[in-house]
Amino acid sequence: MRATSRSFRLSWPTLILLAGLLATIAFLVYSSRTASERHLHRRLAENLRAAQTIDSRDDADTDTVTDIVLPSASSQAPVSPPSPELRSDDPPAELPAEPSASPSQHISRPPRQPPSPPPKAADSLAEGEGRSEESPAAAASRLLVEAEAGPERTEALYLDPDLPLVFFDVAINGSKAGRIEMVLFPREAPRATENFLLLCSGELGHNAKGELRHFKGIYFYRIITDFIDQTGAEADGAFDGWFHCDPEGLKLQHTHKGILSMAHTGPNTNGGHFSIMLGPAMHLNGVHEIFGEIVRGMEVAEAVNALSKAAYELLDSKAAQIVDSGVLRRGTLVDSPEYKNVIAVEKRRIAWRQAQPWEEVERLSRLRSDEDLPLVYLDVAIKGLYAGRMEFVLFVRDSPLAAENFRLLCSGEKGVVPRGHRGEGQPYHFKGAYFYRIVHNFIDQGGRKIESPLGGKFMDDVGGLKLNHTHLGLLSMANHGPNTNSGSFSIMMKASPHLNGHYPVFGELVDGHDVALEINALTRDMEDAECLDCELVKIIDAGVLRDGKARELTEVQRTVREEVERIRRAKTPQH
Repeated sequence: MRATSRSFRLSWPTLILLAGLLATIAFLVYSSRTASERHLHRRLAENLRAAQTIDSRDDADTDTVTDIVLPSASSQAPVSPPSPELRSDDPPAELPAEPSASPSQHISRPPRQPPSPPPKAADSLAEGEGRSEESPAAAASRLLVEAEAGPERTEALYLDPDLPLVFFDVAINGSKAGRIEMVLFPREAPRATENFLLLCSGELGHNAKGELRHFKGIYFYRIITDFIDQTGAEADGAFDGWFHCDPEGLKLQHTHKGILSMAHTGPNTNGGHFSIMLGPAMHLNGVHEIFGEIVRGMEVAEAVNALSKAAYELLDSKAAQIVDSGVLRRGTLVDSPEYKNVIAVEKRRIAWRQAQPWEEVERLSRLRSDEDLPLVYLDVAIKGLYAGRMEFVLFVRDSPLAAENFRLLCSGEKGVVPRGHRGEGQPYHFKGAYFYRIVHNFIDQGGRKIESPLGGKFMDDVGGLKLNHTHLGLLSMANHGPNTNSGSFSIMMKASPHLNGHYPVFGELVDGHDVALEINALTRDMEDAECLDCELVKIIDAGVLRDGKARELTEVQRTVREEVERIRRAKTPQH
């Protein structure tokens, strides 16, 4: 008997019904999954943004020079210079330009696209050193913990008795918008803090020009969407002159909204203008210093910023006004000797600059801003007390050997003097060295009694010998005779034509002339008007602000390379 098969068939209506049911189930599963993913992604993004914000005070440098106290300025009396020799073993600027008319201060505006995001928390270590790879789960957990710490950090800043606390009362289109409260960072940015504190209080009143040194009544004149709310006092600063950037303030990062950042027209041209950051702006790091942060009333700053939404940028706006400003808490740090010292030093620097002919200030400004020239600095203490910073440009085209030698000793990048070399074990760094020979109205001579980081005593630069010792602030090599240059130098206090052709000139002081003069004034009442084997003036830090494009020129590199090789061959025993 043959079996017969019967096929199982479904009617079309049944098939359509089943297909619809399956589609509905798939949609519900997908929707649930994507909603969960969106929630997770949103949470991680929020945590990441919070984790990427840094505590400005965590970046404080515990080794800042502001823990040294400033001595009173000494006057100078003319004294005939003793021996004119620049012995190396006896024991051997720019000043910021001020425009003829005060232009609107500014922070560089960002591109239309969002600025680069801040670095991830893992990048806070140099090139990620010491940080192992995190699993996604561990990273998510860490970010969540760090995100939840954000409000606690802000509250800690708000309650910190060391920090000044100031306020703005703001009106928008004539109606009260609320109060913004801000803490200031006197450890990292003492100059900017003092300036802002005085402009908030208004205690200085009007300056000699009749301009009010108070934020009360001013407008947020430049507003850029999600970037800045910018404003400034009628008087351009509380110091009645442009003040220097705080080195530690420049190290703080523009990572999040609420940060207070100085606005200026170029390096060291800070005055009465500033910006409230409305988002990350990493392109401003190292250019505009940070000196404080909003701890209450961020929504008021955001309301001000919302005025520019339609146009992206508002210029010369009078829609948002600071109707009052003041000080809620001075903070204990502003009464410390260290803080007061830095302010006194800065006022002295400004006073010296303002006393100079305008043409000289412009010349020094052009030198300092010349991107071709290396720019270096020395921070100095006199009798253990912070005296200020001197900045120098180096004439790398005329004196490539002396310029590179000095740059290396400022950077310290060569480490220590190797065994078998003069000064073995000492650092190839000016930090810790002294101005060991000071001759009144002639030279401030300093450095290390070591062989050059080029490998040994190096030759005189032919171009440097052609430069003349014509004025205050020139850098000249100190040596034992022709072609015996090493780690010593002199800052000239006046024209000294008898040195021309004997000692290479290789750079110039472009900022901090008052410090050099303060050093030199120590010898005014000394026997022979000279301090020999002197340990009154110490270099407490040294560094490089700019390498200079001309340093990379082929002829400059070749000259240095050939001299290093010549020194090496001369030291190699002949068999």
